[in-house]
Amino acid sequence: MKRFRYFIPVFILLTAACSPIEDTKNTLTYINGAEDYMNEMSQFTEDFPTIAEAALRDTQAAQELESYVQQIQQEIETFNKLESPAMMEELHSEILNHNENIQQGLKTFEQELENGTLNIEFIENSEVLKSVQDIQNIYEQIEQLGE
Repeated sequence: MKRFRYFIPVFILLTAACSPIEDTKNTLTYINGAEDYMNEMSQFTEDFPTIAEAALRDTQAAQELESYVQQIQQEIETFNKLESPAMMEELHSEILNHNENIQQGLKTFEQELENGTLNIEFIENSEVLKSVQDIQNIYEQIEQLGE
C-alpha cells in the first residue's frame, strides 16, 4: 500500500509533464504541415495563371489543369484535417474560411472549363489567387507565433 501511495504523485508529475511535451509536439506538427501547405499553395499561385491560360488553347493542357486543380483540392482537404494548437486556433479558422473560398472558386473554375466558357478575365479576376495570398499572410503570423 505504501508503494501505491508514492506512485500517485509520480504518476501525476509524469502526466503533467507530458502535456507540455505533447502540446509542443502538436504545435511542431501543425507548423510543419502548414509550411508544406504554404509551399504547395505558393507554387499553385505561380503555376495556375500560366497553366490556365494554356488550357484555353490546348485540350491536353486543360486535362493537366484539371488534374492539377484536383491535386490542390486534395492538399486543401489534407490541411483542413490538421489539428491546430490552441494558440493558433483563430488563425487556423481564418485559413479554413479562405480554403472554403478557394474550393468554391476551383469548383466554379472547373465548371467553366467543362462548359467551355473559361476565359482570361475569369482567370485574372479569380478570387482563388486572392484567397491564397490571404492565407500566405496568415501563415506569416503563424510563423511569428512559432518563434
